[in-house]
Amino acid sequence: MFNWLSNKIIESKVNSSVKGPKKEFLEWNDVRSICILISKDEFYKAKSLNEFIKSSGKEVITVLFIPDKEVNSDSSMISFNKKQTSFIGLPKPEILDKVTSGSYDLMIDCNFKTYNSMKWLAGITKAKFKVGSGGLTYHNYFDICMDLKDKPEFDNYLAQVMNYLKMIRTVK
Repeated sequence: MFNWLSNKIIESKVNSSVKGPKKEFLEWNDVRSICILISKDEFYKAKSLNEFIKSSGKEVITVLFIPDKEVNSDSSMISFNKKQTSFIGLPKPEILDKVTSGSYDLMIDCNFKTYNSMKWLAGITKAKFKVGSGGLTYHNYFDICMDLKDKPEFDNYLAQVMNYLKMIRTVK
């Protein structure tokens, strides 16, 4: 019952929030800024995330949710914990302001545990193009959904995202 209610609240808030930039399919070379939403579950086992950030040559902001620890943010990472969320798991305004103050070319959602705080951020983050996992209850927030039933770990997910993003060609 509680999950159903929290899902309805999040969906309602996302639908009523200010819309982001116009949706665009961007070629990888045209992407300048990336927002990665990730929880600690994937962050600490992700070997390829640091490699991806270093090799991309893009401005990358990582939004990290660590439910059970005190965390510190820096210029390339916005991190928060359960104490910085409401009783249904929505991030408090200071976190929302940090994440939504910018507009991104690409948002990659790596929240496989479906934390409410990350679900909410996936819906309201201003990005021209959003990529997420197809198995999530909020897959309608994304422009491309990745289905990884065969090999659902993070490194495979990120490799598949990059593979598909590099396939996109736009007419100019």
